[in-house]
Amino acid sequence: MNLSIVVPIYNVEKYLEECLESIYKLNIKKEVILVNDESPDNSYLIIEKYKKLYPKETIIINQKNRGLSGARNSGLEIAKGEYIAFIDSDDFINTKKYEEFFNKGKNQDLDIIIGTYQKYQDGKYLKLCKRDKDINSLGKVTGKEFFEKSMELSSFREEVWDDIYKREFLIKNNLKFKERLLHEDTLFFIQALSKAKKVEYIDMPFYIYRQREGSIMSTFSYKNHQHRILIIKELIDFQNKENIKLKGLNKYLLNSLWGIFRTKNGINIELINKLLLREVYCIKSYIKVIIMYLARINCKKIKPVNLEEK
Repeated sequence: MNLSIVVPIYNVEKYLEECLESIYKLNIKKEVILVNDESPDNSYLIIEKYKKLYPKETIIINQKNRGLSGARNSGLEIAKGEYIAFIDSDDFINTKKYEEFFNKGKNQDLDIIIGTYQKYQDGKYLKLCKRDKDINSLGKVTGKEFFEKSMELSSFREEVWDDIYKREFLIKNNLKFKERLLHEDTLFFIQALSKAKKVEYIDMPFYIYRQREGSIMSTFSYKNHQHRILIIKELIDFQNKENIKLKGLNKYLLNSLWGIFRTKNGINIELINKLLLREVYCIKSYIKVIIMYLARINCKKIKPVNLEEK
């Protein structure tokens, strides 16, 4: 089995058939793992339809609602492919480009094949989300090298659905999604890059990302920022535990705190202090820290979300 494609499904009957049509057209030896995350709509009827059409390629998981991370993890647990991909059920793929992208990456025995995407809204193809031209010429590098260069060029993105992962690599490093966490791609992808020995960016926008009003990515609230604070804390703890020294990661985390301050007038001084102990930053970063410290009295104190609370 060359490829396992995990498709979490929740309340997407309007878009699901377009997504699945594009997946099943792939001329790749594959299994398509459809995870019905207790979807309240008629998505289950579409799932059964494709199981009948493609019985040998289709695996269905029906589970109580565990969210996007939980659905992806369920697929990971049973996947048998040499590589694993995650496709969100309201998006779809360019089949021809996907095949070319996958085959090129597989032939190089990469831990992570890093891709890109095109935005899509109301039936129209929008912006191609390309990276800096110097990223294109990097070739095969370690995940750490890719991360550092991406941060240097302001070209880092954390989505996982336009990447493909070697299953053996994920298993060996016990890489899973943190459940009940918003923006879960950030934590997973950065941890994966930190462990990967061979990654490469292939400039081929095979993934079509549908922009929808009201989606998690288009809606920001206090709750979103609580989750982002938790991600920052988790990544600092991960750095310490694994003794990972990435200048770009410290910059990324400090910029994330700055972004929360700018959009929600909120801070977490404890995390700022921890980051300042990591290394010497540039003058611009210190200016951000000074501004946050001076404003801290009038700012909201944002604590990490407690995922154990219901």
